Amino acid sequence: KAKEREEILETGASIRVKLGEAKEILDSLNQPWRKISVVQTDINACLMRALQKNYMEVSIDASQTRIEVDDGVVFHTTLANDLPSIQSSPDMLTEAFKVIVKNSLEAIKEKEKDKFMWIDSSLKNDNIIMVNIRDSGTGIKKENFNKIFELGWSSKKGMGMGFGLFWTKDFIEGLGGTIALESVWQKGTTFHITIPLHKNH
Repeated sequence: KAKEREEILETGASIRVKLGEAKEILDSLNQPWRKISVVQTDINACLMRALQKNYMEVSIDASQTRIEVDDGVVFHTTLANDLPSIQSSPDMLTEAFKVIVKNSLEAIKEKEKDKFMWIDSSLKNDNIIMVNIRDSGTGIKKENFNKIFELGWSSKKGMGMGFGLFWTKDFIEGLGGTIALESVWQKGTTFHITIPLHKNH
């Protein structure tokens, strides 16, 4: 058993080294996902496409306010109908939202009932778009708040490489925006995202 424990520790150390090397490579490339062609992008459409990437039966209709899917998850959406477009890549922004939705769904599906997600968008001070993605899942322990956006950290007990939220945070910040969270253990988590209409250079 001592030998097995030593092998496990060595494997863990090796994985951490590899993740460190991966981060160095990404840093040396200067975040290639920031070097993309940008076009006028509809944030609400990206949010709906993010839902559709998780559930194919969801239609891309931002006017919907309640969507119930086959596994019992219910989405409540309140999307402002007068949001200006931003300069971004629609595909990349959709992917960023998909990562957050997917993480929230994983937390929701650990519960037997009350499987809800709330998504809203709004315009603040005429120059910042705000998006909130809230779930009724299992929540995040307070000691892990600062870890979930780290490269290589995952709450999935051996599953996943801890890249999705790291990438999402970097991409949102590349738009000049912010992403933060608040969470109550066993009650749910909210991701707060802000994206400026015009990035400050």
